[in-house]
Amino acid sequence: MKPSIPAHPFSELFPLHDGPPLWELRKDIEEHGLIEPIVTYQGKVLDGRRRQVSCIAVGIEPKYKPFKGTEAEALAFVVSKNLKRRHLGEAERAMVAAKIANLSNGQCIAATAGAVAQADAA
Repeated sequence: MKPSIPAHPFSELFPLHDGPPLWELRKDIEEHGLIEPIVTYQGKVLDGRRRQVSCIAVGIEPKYKPFKGTEAEALAFVVSKNLKRRHLGEAERAMVAAKIANLSNGQCIAATAGAVAQADAA
């Protein structure tokens, strides 16, 4: 089995929760395999960190697919996939918004093309 691929900084804007939801995901992947491929960008995991961890934990080879788009589109993709889907509290959403606001200058400029405004995230 290949070693795990490191997380892309955009995916790390969101907390990586564990506990019962992760255990349920592991069990599902063990029983049904990986249904949704892990998305990579710039050789790192953009979406699917928990799926990758779960695959490795149960001995299933992770499947990857590359994200095709710009840096701004990659950030917008991560925000779209995670902000509403996850059960984030107000404080966690505010932390994500602060992390986005504090991206390096080039990333901030690129992010304005499609990311969520700080006020909308919080």
